[in-house]
Amino acid sequence: MQLVQNYHIHIPLAALLAALLLVVLVARHRRTPIAATFSVLMSSVAVWSLAAVLEHASPDLPDKIFWMKMSYLGILLLPPAWLALTLQYANRERWLTRRNLAVLAVLPIITLVMVWTNDTHHLMWTDIWLDTSFSPPVDAVTHGAWFWIQAAYAYLLLLMGTLALLGVLLQSPTVYRKQVVVMLLGALVPWVANFLYISGIGPFQAVDPTPLAFAITGAAFSWGLFRLQLLNIMPVAHEAVFRNMVDGVIVLDTSGRIVELNPAAQHIIGRERAGLVGQPYGLVLPESACLIEPGPEAADSQGVMSVGEGQTLRRYVVGASRIMTKGRCSGHLVLLHDDTARARTEMESRERVRLEAELTERRRSEQVLRASEARYRNLVENAAIGILVCRPDGTILSANRAVLEVFGYDSEEEIVETSVVEFYENPEDRRRLLGPIETTGVVRGLEVRMKRKAGVAFWASLNVIVQTAESGERQHLALVEDVTERKQAEKDVAESRENLRLLAQRVEQAREEERTTIARELHDQVGQTLTALKLDIGRLKRTTVGTHPETIGLLDGMETMVTASVDDVRRISSELRPGALDDLGLAGAIGWQLDQLRPRTDITLTFSPDDDECSLDAARTTALFRVFQELVTNVVRHAGAKTARVSLGHEDGACVLTVVDDGCGIDARKISDRHSLGIVGMRERLLPYGGELHIESAPGRGTKARVVMPSR
Repeated sequence: MQLVQNYHIHIPLAALLAALLLVVLVARHRRTPIAATFSVLMSSVAVWSLAAVLEHASPDLPDKIFWMKMSYLGILLLPPAWLALTLQYANRERWLTRRNLAVLAVLPIITLVMVWTNDTHHLMWTDIWLDTSFSPPVDAVTHGAWFWIQAAYAYLLLLMGTLALLGVLLQSPTVYRKQVVVMLLGALVPWVANFLYISGIGPFQAVDPTPLAFAITGAAFSWGLFRLQLLNIMPVAHEAVFRNMVDGVIVLDTSGRIVELNPAAQHIIGRERAGLVGQPYGLVLPESACLIEPGPEAADSQGVMSVGEGQTLRRYVVGASRIMTKGRCSGHLVLLHDDTARARTEMESRERVRLEAELTERRRSEQVLRASEARYRNLVENAAIGILVCRPDGTILSANRAVLEVFGYDSEEEIVETSVVEFYENPEDRRRLLGPIETTGVVRGLEVRMKRKAGVAFWASLNVIVQTAESGERQHLALVEDVTERKQAEKDVAESRENLRLLAQRVEQAREEERTTIARELHDQVGQTLTALKLDIGRLKRTTVGTHPETIGLLDGMETMVTASVDDVRRISSELRPGALDDLGLAGAIGWQLDQLRPRTDITLTFSPDDDECSLDAARTTALFRVFQELVTNVVRHAGAKTARVSLGHEDGACVLTVVDDGCGIDARKISDRHSLGIVGMRERLLPYGGELHIESAPGRGTKARVVMPSR
């Protein structure tokens, strides 16, 4: 086959090169369905263009007819490919089923058969000849009936694709309309080219520019591919996604007003689109208004809001991001993601973890409790003190081994058949016990007489508290201790102490009596003897006048010694038993004693007696006077006082003696110390007569001693 170069091949050759280039460029998007369809479309253009080039380059009519028939491989494939491409772009892929594609292929396949069998039926072309009016000559044809059927079918598919693009233009948001305009312009080029060819205008009488027109359409598509992402971003598909999204989407302008929102957002807000567009976002969703900062400088943000109450409460994650157009902020995009399920799942998970942890802790606590109960039972059972649990009515619930031993029972089963009431020797003791239990819930150290099983009485010390069982029942927990031996020992000690006090009292009385006797003997016998001796010495001095001076000096010395002895006898007699106590009474004796002390001390001693004398018997008077002597002696020896005031009076039928000084004072611990023998001795002296000694003192604040002696 010989090919001839002429200018008729320039247009189809350009279409061929453009189609091949587009096929190569779109190859990297081959995994995208629309890119694959675009490749098929451009491949059909390339086949058509290649056949047209070879048709115009062939010098002989048979060769031209062959390549004209070969061009129908691309011509017949191009309209279905165009329709499939536009339907994919318009998000109508559901129409491109295998059945529909098979229906679309029926007429092209029939046409292809008619093309290659035209010599038998002439339905495609009734006549084919070489038109020599062109230089170089071109093949010319007279179209048959089937050609026009095929042409109408092709125009119908092209029209359907164009209408699909027009529908996309009407439905697309403004931001995507540039893509659709590019697609429509590309779709109009084949219509114009085919119109020029059919009209026979200019050079298009001999050359069909339709392949080049589809190549131009492909170029427009490729420009959209690389500049507008035509094959990656499809507005109708995006619109479908926008409307069918589960998450709510709200588009805001730079002023924060709603310009668009999808049905999911309308459902979340609970209002129709017509009542929301144009409204400020802060009024529609005030819960998340703080996330949107109007103005181009606002940053992206995210937060959480809740809608509804109770069972209808929904939790949404709100994300606000800027919409950037040519580097400038043209609004905000708000995404409302329903996070209720995840939040509930998370909450349920946390609750499950908490319950598992609580269950684990409860199991551990139960184990610890069982171990503690075992230790408690072991401790209670082996305790040395009796532990008894009973109801308020006296019904025994449990008893340990020590209680069984105290009351003489052999087993717990035996003792629980009895009542606590039977254990008291005196029923009044139980009533005395129940009173404090009802008011304070506790009784400590109550000692009562109780009975053993055999009826033997014993002393018991009871400590009772009220407790509440797990069932809510009030119970009495009693600690029972047999204190019979201790009570007997206390009794013995008390009797011994009383005996010692009586003995001490008797000894003191004996001492006082002995002192009184000795004082009287000294005063009467020795004093009289010394007085008589002094009188005899005086007479002797008078009868020996003029005798030797040494004798006179000796008699003077003897007289002085006798006088001193008389004074000593009087003093010793007063110390043993002040005569003033018997002669002048208690008040007079106290005054006399203070008169004796004043010359021997720097302390100012004052005495304030009542006008009425205390009516005490001799023993009480002596005991009170001896305590006075002890108190005043302590002031003189240890107080370091400047003054001391003594008063004697009556109070409620008792004689009250008070000694107050301004000395150094006494430590409170020494006042109550049993080793302070002076204070203990004074109290023991007063005890047999019911007297009491009260001392109030503090270091540096002096001391006040108050003695109360009952009249009887």
